[in-house]
Amino acid sequence: MTRYQIRYQLLPAGTGPDDYEPSDLDTRTETYDLADPAPSGLRLNGSPVRHAPAIPDIQAAIRARHGLSADDKPIILSID
Repeated sequence: MTRYQIRYQLLPAGTGPDDYEPSDLDTRTETYDLADPAPSGLRLNGSPVRHAPAIPDIQAAIRARHGLSADDKPIILSID
């Protein structure tokens, strides 16, 4: 497991693209322990390149932590 700091906004279920402005949504930053990503096999300056966890996995972790429905959509802004 690797610890990631995830910055995201939550788009509530039933909200369409014309129903909000991005500035209207609260931005949250939280820490999540997620499965280690697999190395890509590439090397950058001798170090293996790793990928971040898949966006659906991150969204599922956010939904699980907050008891959200599958229709609530976390919008991932950054992964550190």
